[in-house]
Amino acid sequence: MRNDVLISRRSMYWQPVISHSHIISAVVNATADPPIARLEDYSKMAMKKNTKAKEIRVLAKARALKEMFVGGGIDQHDLGIKMKKVISFLEDGHPVKVTVTALKKRLKVDPFCVEETTLKVLELVEDYVLSVQQADSFSSMRKDFTLNPKPKGSPLMIGARG
Repeated sequence: MRNDVLISRRSMYWQPVISHSHIISAVVNATADPPIARLEDYSKMAMKKNTKAKEIRVLAKARALKEMFVGGGIDQHDLGIKMKKVISFLEDGHPVKVTVTALKKRLKVDPFCVEETTLKVLELVEDYVLSVQQADSFSSMRKDFTLNPKPKGSPLMIGARG
C-alpha cells in the first residue's frame, strides 16, 4: 500500500459528507501501515489554533513593565487609588516603575514632599513587593524606583490584602 494514500476504503463512503461540509482529513500517523487519518471539523481546528496563538501572545506580554506617575504632596485618597492600581499590577506579576515628581513651586512650600510621598508609596505596597530598585537621581524634584513583585502563591502574598 502506498504511503501517500491517506483515505482508506471505508472513509470513501464519507466523501459526499466531506465535500458538503467543513470536515477535513488530518494525518495522525503517516508512517503506520496503513496510514492513520482522522476526520476533523475545520472550524474547530482553526479556532483551537487561534486560541493557542492568543495564549502565547498573552504570556509573552505577561511581564511587561508598568509605570505609575505620582505627584509629590498628593492627597491621601488620590494616592490610595493609584496604589490600588499598582497593587493589582504587582499581583498580576508585573514589575512597576514608580516616578514621584514635584514642581518647583510645590518644593518651595514643602521641600520634602517628594521624599514623604516616596515613603508613603513604599509603605502602602510593602506587602506585595519582593525588592525595590532605586534609580540614580540627582534631583530633589524627582525619584524613580522599580517595584519587583513577589512570586505568585508566595506565603507572604496570601491574605496580604485585608
